[in-house]
Order: sequence, then C-alpha cells, then structure tokens
Amino acid sequence: MAALSITPLRKVDPQIPAADPNDQSPAAKRARKRLKEKLTAQFAESAESLSQKAAKAYAETDSVDKAMDDFNYEDDMDRLAGVVVEDLNDAYLAAGKRALDSLKVTDDKLFDLFNKDAHAWAESRGAELVGKKLVGGRLVDNSDARWAITDTTRDGLRSMIAKGYEEGWTPVDLASQIHDSYLFSEQRASMIARTETAKASVSGTVGAWERSGVVERKEWQMSNLHEDQGCDCEDNDGEVVDLDDDFPSGDDAPPSHPNCCCVLVAHLVEAEKLLKFDESEARNAHGEWTVEGEVSPEFEAKVSERVQRAIDSQIRTGTREQQIADYSEAVLSKALGIPGTADNSAFDLRDDDRAIEVKTLLTQKNDKVTMKKDALARKLAEQRADELKGWTVVADRRSPSGYADKIPPATYYVREGFGSFHLGTMQKVTLAQLKEIVRL
Repeated sequence: MAALSITPLRKVDPQIPAADPNDQSPAAKRARKRLKEKLTAQFAESAESLSQKAAKAYAETDSVDKAMDDFNYEDDMDRLAGVVVEDLNDAYLAAGKRALDSLKVTDDKLFDLFNKDAHAWAESRGAELVGKKLVGGRLVDNSDARWAITDTTRDGLRSMIAKGYEEGWTPVDLASQIHDSYLFSEQRASMIARTETAKASVSGTVGAWERSGVVERKEWQMSNLHEDQGCDCEDNDGEVVDLDDDFPSGDDAPPSHPNCCCVLVAHLVEAEKLLKFDESEARNAHGEWTVEGEVSPEFEAKVSERVQRAIDSQIRTGTREQQIADYSEAVLSKALGIPGTADNSAFDLRDDDRAIEVKTLLTQKNDKVTMKKDALARKLAEQRADELKGWTVVADRRSPSGYADKIPPATYYVREGFGSFHLGTMQKVTLAQLKEIVRL
C-alpha cells in the first residue's frame, strides 16, 4: 500500500526562537527591573533586622555556632519567596507564549494550562530560592534546592561573625559590617534578578515546548562569552538530549551559573511520528481524496489538536500546488467531519446540510480570494436547491522567501457564504473553532 510521504522536520528550525537566558524582550526587561527593585527593598529591610539580631547574639555568646543558633535569619529569607513570584511568573509566561506563537499554537485550553504552569513554576522557584519547597501551601526545608540564596546569606553571616570574634569587633562593628555587606546590597539584588529572570525565560520556553507536543529534544549551544572560563557548559556544548533529560553537567537548561549566556534550541518531532495514514484508502483510482463521493472511514489522518499544531509548525517538502490544495481539503474534511466531493462538484466539501468552498493561498501577493461568476452562480443555485448552509474557508499557506519548495503552515479564515473576499473581512480561526462554527 502506498503511504503519504512526509519528509522529517529539519533538526533545528530557525523560525523557532531559542531558549535564551539573555532575554531582551520588553517583558523580560520589565520583570528584571521590578524584581531588582523588590529585592533591593527586601534586602534593605533584612539588613536592618539581621544586623541587629546577629549583633545581639554575638554579644551574648562566645562562639560562631552558638551565635548562629541564637538568632533567626530564616524568616527574613523566607519572605523573599513571596517577593519573587509575580515577576518570575511574568517572565516565564511571556517567553513561553512567544514560543507557542512560533509553533503556531492557538489552542485556548492549552494557553490556560500554560498559565497555570507559569504560576506553579514561579511559586516552586520562589521556594527553592530560599532553600525550601511548597508542601500543602507551606514552606518546608528542601535539601535538594539549587542556587538557594539562603546558603550564601548563611555562610556570609557566619564568616562575618567568626571574623568579629577573631579581630575583637564590638557588636556595633559587627552590625555595621553586616548592614553594609554585599549580602544585602543593590548589586546582589541586581545579580539575583538577572539570574532568576533568565531561568524563568528559559524555563518558560522549554515549558511551552513541552506543552506544544511538537518539540522532542533540546540542544545546548555554548555562548562564546564562556571562553576560558572553565565552567561546566563546555561539557554540554552541542549535546542533544530528550526534552525532559539533563545535560552532562547535571543541568536541564541554561543558565548553569550566574551570568551564563548559553542557549537551548528545539529539535522538532519528525513528521512521521505525528501524522501517518494509508493514502491508498483515502484516494480513488483517479487520485481523488474521495471514495465514491465520501471520505473513506479508513482514512486516518489523525488531525488531533496536537497533530494540527505539528502540521502548522512543520516545514515539509512540497509537491505540486494541486497536491497541496488537495491536502488542505483532506485535513479540513477530517477535522470538520464533512466529506470531500468528487471532481467537478460545486463544492469541495459537502454533506446533506452543509457546503464548504476551500481556497488555498500559496503564492498570491494580495489578501484576496476570488471566485468566477459562473462558478459562484453554480454554487448559489445548488445551495438554494438543497437548502444548504455554506461557508468559504481559506487555508493561507503562503510562506516567506526560501520556502517555496516546502508546504508552509496553514492559517485558517472563514466567512459564511460564497464569493470573492479579502482576508480582512473573514474571521481568523483554529480548526477547533472552525468546527464549532460549521456545526449545525
């Protein structure tokens, strides 16, 4: 049996943006700025509180361990978990939505799920940042927390208290040293804001890739800014792993350290894994997409929401224009549940109650679909005689220069009735929305 031949997707599609920690989008810049301001304010408050607590413990004890045990610095740190959530959520969400747009995802339900993903990730990262995790809405200790700023804060406080005992500082001296230290500085707030929004941007992009269902693997590309730095990124450079796997360094994505500028690129699922059907059962002896005027029940195009996203995002080897138009009709027929028609029929898709005229745009320079007067008259006559509801559907497959030999993604437009229309007068829809529109 002959099967529809679909060329695998390119390993790395330049149309799909990389997961980039150096995200310079307006949304990322706003998130960094707001987060820096919030952290700076929280650090100033913590510097005031902790310097006094540490000085008191220092004065009343004679060892570092006792002093560290005698004052509570965790409450001040725990407050940071709530400070960062909103801005990390925004950075994650903005990067992810750009990724979904690049993959031609328009499914509202998927976007709703992704919104929930963003908030859950931001809350989880906020907890991890202070060495905790969320369990039942409460912060509990997390021994596996990565890049917890509480570790640096605790070690810094311990070091200053130890130095105070060694050099004979007064409690006032210690308080002054803690208050003015890097631990609570604007510079540290800025570094954390950059690092955390970088993680959010990359995580949001990868999260979107996972939700899309059409990205299978990820590749680490090392930044040239890492030259001679001797970091673990060298072990990851050029490595390609499954989307949910870690790289050799143990990191699942950049940044692997503060100020890391490495990026991830997406490797798409091969088309054969997403869309397979037996063409011989879908075409008749004349090569039409119909069997005795109806789409064969054996025609398994599998046009699920996930597959449609793959169809819209992939770049496949093209054939003749007519074959592309036939393919568009076949996809619409399966998605809408309306059989294709034989050659010389008035409509492309039709059942007892509905008629669809399908127009595929491939090379037109203007945004208009045209219909000849005699063809229009024939359609209107059949519509009136059989009391049909009718729509014109456009599959816009025009592509940028350089993709003329490949089937570009489809953008769908619909308008009730038949005639010559500008796309601006038609409604842009997904296949799921189109199905609702033509449902009687």
